[in-house]
Amino acid sequence: MEQIIGTIPSRTLSLLLDFPGWSGRVLDLGCGNGSFDYRAFPHASVVAVDRTLTDGVMSKHATGIVAESRTLPLKSGRFDVVVMNHVLEHLPQPEIILSEARRLLHDRGFLYVSIPNGRGFDDWLYRSLYSLCGFGKAGHGHINRFTFDSFLKLSSDIGFEIVYYCDWFSAFSYLPDHPRWSWLGWLQKPFIEITRFIDGMFNSDFSRYGWMFLLQKR
Repeated sequence: MEQIIGTIPSRTLSLLLDFPGWSGRVLDLGCGNGSFDYRAFPHASVVAVDRTLTDGVMSKHATGIVAESRTLPLKSGRFDVVVMNHVLEHLPQPEIILSEARRLLHDRGFLYVSIPNGRGFDDWLYRSLYSLCGFGKAGHGHINRFTFDSFLKLSSDIGFEIVYYCDWFSAFSYLPDHPRWSWLGWLQKPFIEITRFIDGMFNSDFSRYGWMFLLQKR
């Protein structure tokens, strides 16, 4: 199943929130501009958490909380689903954040995580472009370099079991969005087509951004 990185597909959350007897309580942890379209789930009770919140998030039928993800002022076992969409690669001590997510889930609740392949071409290109121009932090905030196996071990040690995963494939969206080298945007479409062609020919993974994991609290 191929997915392009970005917001979470509505069908994925629909499967989770339609469980019989569930309250539809969702925590979007490190929400940014919103990991999914909150308005598409009017029956869900969404809490959006980040260090800063945009007006856009607050207008999307969510309760906003400004807080650090390490210690959240929320009751244990409150949520059916915790979402961390492109978050863990940015945070020091990811085991602390995963433990906090587990605390906030009720028994057998689900954790949705997306992460880049820290040893893949896409993450290398992202880190290199931002490091070369000296913009922001090294690697533009990607401080953790997960592999498939290292993330599964970490999440298992915290107390999660894997239910499902799929590959995320890159749209190279950071090329036209680069703060100093926006002219690189013309490479976006060729990169998409060339990396997928190479992968099809040689069974490589140049086009893979990383993975989406659906985990369940043990």
